Amino acid sequence: MARQPAIGEMTFRAEFQRRGVVDDGVGNEVPGGAWETMFVRSARLTPLKGGEEFIAARLEGRQAYSLVVYDSPTTRQVTEAWQVVDFKARDRVFAISAPGIDPVGNRRFREWLIVEGAPS
Repeated sequence: MARQPAIGEMTFRAEFQRRGVVDDGVGNEVPGGAWETMFVRSARLTPLKGGEEFIAARLEGRQAYSLVVYDSPTTRQVTEAWQVVDFKARDRVFAISAPGIDPVGNRRFREWLIVEGAPS
């Protein structure tokens, strides 16, 4: 079982964004507009190291991270179509590459695998 994050480890400010909706020209609204910020949460951001795929990704300029936030109805809506932006350094954009899970099993936290340098 994964270790539960301590409150002092939640120092990263994560801005969760999803694509806006646009009119497709025939009256339907489809995703594809500009990125819109939906909410900002404190999080724990941990770089992943280890397996061969992570080493290969770093050679290509991509770094994988584990992102953990407190669970809530809004964080349960996040999918792989969203992206995460560093609230303090807005040029750091992370693509969400795996769905959110409950790492501890107590429904208090949500964890995603995110990748910096990957297309969103």
